[in-house]
Amino acid sequence: MTEFIIPTEIEHEEAIAKAWHMRNEDHDPDHIAKTLLSHDHRLKKLQAVMDAAGYYLHSGLAGKEHHILEMAIAEVKKSDSMSGAQLSLEDEIQI
Repeated sequence: MTEFIIPTEIEHEEAIAKAWHMRNEDHDPDHIAKTLLSHDHRLKKLQAVMDAAGYYLHSGLAGKEHHILEMAIAEVKKSDSMSGAQLSLEDEIQI
């Protein structure tokens, strides 16, 4: 079994910056940058769901937190339906 090593925050930021550079230079022949950026975008959306779920559960199942959780889930579903769509750096910054 291959050992899976999680990158440090700095390594992650450097990899994402390099991926954006590769996409902007249109130099991504194996779609590695596209895939990394897509997975990073999705991971941020899923982290928002996890955060919202935590708040919802700790709030005693309050209506406002339930709505926030529903919105976060909707964002993940929306993101998943965008297969092949363009993601801009501006979209990424707003997350």
